[in-house]
Amino acid sequence: MSSVIKKSSTPMAKVVVIGSGRFGSAVAQGLRASFVKQSNGSLIPVSLVHVSARRFVSLSISDMADKLSGVAYVVYCGTKRQD
Repeated sequence: MSSVIKKSSTPMAKVVVIGSGRFGSAVAQGLRASFVKQSNGSLIPVSLVHVSARRFVSLSISDMADKLSGVAYVVYCGTKRQD
């Protein structure tokens, strides 16, 4: 028996959660199965990208821009600030 995997044609809202500590992980867990309400009232599922804050801020500016390309929402949950 073969299985066929089809790519969904449903639009998704890309969300990046920056921070992998207790707050970032909790936010990411809550968003994994969430939906975003569009301006027309319809709901679309969330496509989640979860990255540690330390890793994100160590990226070059062009890599940060690539990571955020096409993102509808950014959630920053870093709690420790580097001095």
